[in-house]
Amino acid sequence: TQIGILQARLTGQFLRKYPITYIAASPLLRTQQTSRHIAEHLHLPVVTHDLLKERKNWGDMPGQTYADFLDEWKKCDSNRDFKPAKGNSSREAGERMERFISSLYSSEHDHIAIITHGGVIRDFVQNIAPDFQCGEVSECSITRVSLEKSVLILEDFASTSHLHI
Repeated sequence: TQIGILQARLTGQFLRKYPITYIAASPLLRTQQTSRHIAEHLHLPVVTHDLLKERKNWGDMPGQTYADFLDEWKKCDSNRDFKPAKGNSSREAGERMERFISSLYSSEHDHIAIITHGGVIRDFVQNIAPDFQCGEVSECSITRVSLEKSVLILEDFASTSHLHI
């Protein structure tokens, strides 16, 4: 949408203040579109990674109704170890993203932009900061994480302050 394009461009403009050296994105169309608009401002290519997919996606299971999809999603939210018929548990999805971030961090890439989905971001945050109460993750919000002595630290969660014109 036009609003989505504007949000992605504002996010890209905001991220220019960081010395980002690497952009990674989920392979799903919505994140690929968003990442292209962000990357224009950072003058970097987007590298696609399957590890950044959502825990489960509507349409992955042929014949599954949307109501059944939402029911499984809610079960994953209430029981982090519940494994849906197709996809990952909340805990597994968070661990997948945690491994991805830890594997990328190096002296060469110490500022990384990851464009992914709200559910997997929440799953990841719940893994690294279990006492933190995760709220909603809005489109183009920014969650900042640092890596200190091999430990991922939550710095900011789902900030949208850069989206206000």
